Amino acid sequence: MLISRNRKSVVSLSPRVFFSTLSSIQDSDFEEKGDLEQFSGVIHDKDLLRKASNGNLLVLDLIDRGAMEPDARFYMELFKKCTDQGRLKEGQIVHSHFVNSRFQHYVVLQNTGLNMYAKCGYMEMARKVFDGMTERDMVSYTMLISGYSQSNEFREALGLYVEMLRMGLQPNEFTFGSALKSAGGLQSDALGSGIHGACLKCG
Repeated sequence: MLISRNRKSVVSLSPRVFFSTLSSIQDSDFEEKGDLEQFSGVIHDKDLLRKASNGNLLVLDLIDRGAMEPDARFYMELFKKCTDQGRLKEGQIVHSHFVNSRFQHYVVLQNTGLNMYAKCGYMEMARKVFDGMTERDMVSYTMLISGYSQSNEFREALGLYVEMLRMGLQPNEFTFGSALKSAGGLQSDALGSGIHGACLKCG
């Protein structure tokens, strides 16, 4: 959700309307009137990735201008929308804003950003996000392993799988699936058998 700074009003998430300023945004909050016309008081879910005239996302401009206050769910929803629509360019804009926010060290949000890059095929950036994390969990490893596997970078995927085990993290069915695909991609029966055996032990 977002909180209006002008009225300290909390606007809840709904299927139709995601954010609202309760008509409290004035022309002076925008450099160009065109942005205000795009906004018109309410931002619908379908318009979350709409760009402002300066190339930024309109919802991020509202935050930067002090009109709205985001919470963690705000970044989560933006990352997910970029992922679902394959909007890498917009995702990079969101990520740039996120890493300068007070939520930048939230592991669940870092994972969501990592997943966005991996699903969009930008594995170099996905790895950069992963390497920059001060804390990594099973989800972090699984998302990156899956991304490498989907990109046919099988050695990288299996290297992370081994590292994950050494860290004492328990793989899930998605981890095993990606690891098995990578072993198959390398045509390694030995690796495949080992991964399959570990999968059976985990039930």
